[in-house]
Amino acid sequence: MFSPFEQDLGSKDLPEVFRQQYLYSVDEPYTVIFEGDADRVWHKLQWLTPFFWILTWFQIFFPETGEKIPTQLHIIGGRDSLNKPFHKWNRTFRFKRDRYFNAVMTYDDGMGAVIEKMGLFGIIQIFWKMEFLAPNRLTISSMKCCMDFGIIRMFLPIFLYPSVMVKETAVANNEIYLELVASHPWLGDIFGYSGTFYSLRKEI
Repeated sequence: MFSPFEQDLGSKDLPEVFRQQYLYSVDEPYTVIFEGDADRVWHKLQWLTPFFWILTWFQIFFPETGEKIPTQLHIIGGRDSLNKPFHKWNRTFRFKRDRYFNAVMTYDDGMGAVIEKMGLFGIIQIFWKMEFLAPNRLTISSMKCCMDFGIIRMFLPIFLYPSVMVKETAVANNEIYLELVASHPWLGDIFGYSGTFYSLRKEI
């Protein structure tokens, strides 16, 4: 494989901007950057603010909210010790203090799904369902979440983590519109952002 998303999306007739984002080959001599503004970054329920502060230590979510927040996604490819491809997705939201939402994307053969690994040593892992809706829509939804302790993988009950839905629209060959919403089965929608982003290539 040349991309962790190849199994799910490699056979689809994707718009060019989706190919740049998801089918970027880890063997290419460059990295990929998407830049733009998050039109709105929000979270609900004020009492959750301390929880969001704690998650900043793990570079997952953050307490700040706002509009027109400069945002960057930097995708860096690589291969692990088994020669399996991975993408590092480093997201930066430029509030008064930069906030990061970083993860490693890889493909899990056993689960038959892309995994997003977050937190210290990738201990928090989300399994994604990906669906391309021709001609220019992509939905990405969380299926399961687990904590990985090396030889032990502990799957979490649904009430212990938010489900996430991402909707992307290819607007042009180098432009996407993205909406992300995180929801809890008891609390409803608790976090999200949306915005328009443009792809660039950065030579290594």
